[in-house]
Amino acid sequence: MNINNTDFMKKILLSMLSLLVSMTMFAQSEAVRKMNLVYDGQVVYSRSVSLIDSIKFVWEETGDDVIGGGEVDGTKQLYVGVVAFNQNVRQMPITSDVEAVKAFINEQTNDKDFTSFAYSVSKGNQMFDAEALPAFDKIFMLNFSDGTDNYSNMKWGEEGRMVSQRNVYDTARYDLQQRDGLNSYALGFGNDVGFGANMKKVVMGSGSYFNVTSANELQSTFNEIAKSMLASAKNVLLKTNPGYYVGGDCKYFRFTFTAEGGYTDTIYAQMEGYPAVGYTLTISKVSNNYAYFDAPAKGVVDNETGKVHIPLNNLKFTKDGEELQYKFVIEVSFDGELYYEDVEEASTAEEIDKRIAVVLVLDCSTSMGDAFAPMKAAAVNFIETMEKMEVDDSEPNIPDVPNTESIVVTFDADVDQGNAPTDYNNASAFKIIKDGITLDVSSGVLGTYNDEMHYRIYKNQSLTITSTVGDISKIEFTCTANDAEKHGPGCFIVDKGAYSYSGATGIWNGSANAITFTASSNQVRATQIVVTIGKP
Repeated sequence: MNINNTDFMKKILLSMLSLLVSMTMFAQSEAVRKMNLVYDGQVVYSRSVSLIDSIKFVWEETGDDVIGGGEVDGTKQLYVGVVAFNQNVRQMPITSDVEAVKAFINEQTNDKDFTSFAYSVSKGNQMFDAEALPAFDKIFMLNFSDGTDNYSNMKWGEEGRMVSQRNVYDTARYDLQQRDGLNSYALGFGNDVGFGANMKKVVMGSGSYFNVTSANELQSTFNEIAKSMLASAKNVLLKTNPGYYVGGDCKYFRFTFTAEGGYTDTIYAQMEGYPAVGYTLTISKVSNNYAYFDAPAKGVVDNETGKVHIPLNNLKFTKDGEELQYKFVIEVSFDGELYYEDVEEASTAEEIDKRIAVVLVLDCSTSMGDAFAPMKAAAVNFIETMEKMEVDDSEPNIPDVPNTESIVVTFDADVDQGNAPTDYNNASAFKIIKDGITLDVSSGVLGTYNDEMHYRIYKNQSLTITSTVGDISKIEFTCTANDAEKHGPGCFIVDKGAYSYSGATGIWNGSANAITFTASSNQVRATQIVVTIGKP
């Protein structure tokens, strides 16, 4: 290097140092700024963050369940790769540039015949070994084909790997089995039963096999697989205050799940331990066995928050073999009987952003015919579904005044029924969840009595009404008896707010997200309960 080049390099280094100092001074002068979470083009959450500290922008459970694109600590969360095959095989390496991936899919053509499916599956699996890729929390494959493999043995033969044509699917399966943590899905297009049996050989982990026979089904099926991947990629962090819970003196939690389709489930868990040794969360009881997480779960006190952090890893809601999207509420108890939403304890459910990678293996043979374009569109839409979350630092377009519109949720005993037995002589707890409102009866029966349906709260038992969609301002009961007569609204006492009754009608007014009504003097029977959220 000559002297002139050396002087030039010094000037460059000094300029870079000056720029770094300026940026640091700017960050210190603007210590806090807004970061907004954008979901489907709208700001749904905003948080003030420090520019000096490393930014950890975590999606908080506010109603929608999303994982995907976005950045956490400046790192992309969604990575995608593609293998497009017919007689030839084209690859798009795994990358966080999802726009480039979508462009790669759109430019594919189906102008060649032959199907090298199994070979392409193995090639897609090898993509996860590429250098410079980050560590992934979850890895997935979505393998699509419309017909029986007839060319993979030729492709492997070109590389010197001798595989007979009848063993190509088993060879691909063997290759996938060597990948720890892989969740592989298969999607077959057509009516060939034997072909479907072979496709199932490349299903791994939490993956499933899907079959469609119409191009009109491709979009919905690709989206269904995306939702399944998102559901299985979701972890939740439980935060709660520390304490000394030893010798059977536990802290109790109740997790109430509501999944798409109206399915519900409840998990009861208890926490033991103390700061010096850490904490253990074990499951003590489950209801419908739809929801589960890895247990026992271990937690420690986080020095920054002062809370016990317990990750509920691999939290899923699975019904009939299908993973469903869900929302849930966490409640706490110190006696295992009286549960309440953990406001003072500040137990929160926060989704831990997962860095995930997906490889799409797509059939581009001529046999796809008119279904080829819908398949490409479905694959692009699949990526967009996975990519729903992004971080934006622009100011949120959120009104400064609170929303004063009311929401009215009506529970009709003839229609909205809980999980209690129909035999009214056998009391039990029952729960009904509708539109973010929960009716939770400690002991009662929802069943036929004199050919009518009733919500029955037995004497000395309670009905707790909770809302996850805003504060409740009014509750109106329609009962089967008047005033303080047996079964009438006057048999209730409440833990907060103002309650009055006249005839068969009982009315509560106030502002709370949870109200408990106790049938203190006699049993109460209601045919309808109307809950108003917001301004009555």
